Amino acid sequence: MSPEPEAQENTDLKPTKTRCEVKRKFDVGNNKKEYRWVLMAVSDIPGRPGDIRCPYCLGPIRLHFKGTGSKVVEDHFEHRAQGDRYNCRAGNGFKGGDHKMSLKPVE
Repeated sequence: MSPEPEAQENTDLKPTKTRCEVKRKFDVGNNKKEYRWVLMAVSDIPGRPGDIRCPYCLGPIRLHFKGTGSKVVEDHFEHRAQGDRYNCRAGNGFKGGDHKMSLKPVE
């Protein structure tokens, strides 16, 4: 699967720090099921799924949800691997330059 999800053609579904890919089971007919990566808003993800990844670098991420108190931020994700934070264009430490795919992609 390409690093750029097909859903990007709809401007509402472009990957951002508030959208990530979640692995979902789909019925493909003849009682067969297959898993596919689906782009979803972090706020729309039920529970704490195990199979999630960054839509840009395909690396492992951690979800963060809106809280209460003095530091309220919108729902978003952060990279788990330190290198991805600096090499992925969605990473907190990305300062521009060349975007790199994760060294530990989530398949």
